[in-house]
Amino acid sequence: MCFTPAGCTWVSTIIDYIFHDGDIDKADSKGDIHRRVPFLENAYPEGNPPTGAQKLEKLEPPRFAKVHLGYDRVKKQVEEDKAKFVVVFRDPKDLIVSYYHYYRANKLMSFFEGDFHEFFNLFREKRLRYGDYIDWCEGWWCNIGRLNVLPVRYDDLKLNLEKNIRIIAEFCGKELSEEAIKRITKACTLNEMKKNPTTNLSQLGGGLFDNNISNFIRKAEVGDWKNWMSQEESYYIDKRCENLRAMGFPCD
Repeated sequence: MCFTPAGCTWVSTIIDYIFHDGDIDKADSKGDIHRRVPFLENAYPEGNPPTGAQKLEKLEPPRFAKVHLGYDRVKKQVEEDKAKFVVVFRDPKDLIVSYYHYYRANKLMSFFEGDFHEFFNLFREKRLRYGDYIDWCEGWWCNIGRLNVLPVRYDDLKLNLEKNIRIIAEFCGKELSEEAIKRITKACTLNEMKKNPTTNLSQLGGGLFDNNISNFIRKAEVGDWKNWMSQEESYYIDKRCENLRAMGFPCD
């Protein structure tokens, strides 16, 4: 399973390609990545469309799911050690900016029309979907020492994608050829994923995401928060992250 409110599509695509042994065309022929690796927590009225759990049950093993839930919601599953968990951490400031653009272009978020500072107030008031990201980080960061939990930094993916693909593959127990690693690395660059209809949400239909408002795969820049946050907002995040820093969490 892939646990993260940031980089979820990125890492779930990497994992899916790893278990297809780097055969990108074969993996993509099975459809949109959100169908190949469903959101486990998704549920809909009257079961239409099927829930994430129902979609997962229909997949052939090995099966993968992506989840945004905090550690307290899946503590039992983690501690039973019946699955592996790849947990992606991102600097909270960059995460909030990314989430703002996701809200703007997402039908399920009513195509949020406020400015960034209005959105930041929703974060401050803990009114965003999936809850408070800093609380989420604290819950998971306390459990990264478990053998079935692999922490991955978003910034590290940006810095050295190939190295982190190797780390994830080893954690998943998959031995890949050098050619397969190279194919996955190329296919999982953000430029390639932006062009790929199985990863850029263009196959989902239903007007769920409007790439004309904001690309689903946007900048993925480290430090982009400096272009959006006020000094007061930045200071607020710094104060909220004091406990995380004390636990060795790498946020700037």
